[in-house]
Amino acid sequence: MRSDLTIHEAINDPMIVQLLQADNVPVAAFVQLLQSAARIQKVQVEREMLYLLSELENGSRPGSSTINVG
Repeated sequence: MRSDLTIHEAINDPMIVQLLQADNVPVAAFVQLLQSAARIQKVQVEREMLYLLSELENGSRPGSSTINVG
């Protein structure tokens, strides 16, 4: 079960559209913000996955050492 809105759902949500209009935020700028945040999140998830895979390959127990993501 998914709880987050897709970008398409967000820009078509009446409440979000009203908030954007009230704050004079262009929809295109909001879309750009969401796309940027999605790219950053994707990179962070990929780094975490690579870290966990390297831990498994090295015989370490995932999560037994400190993760430095960033």
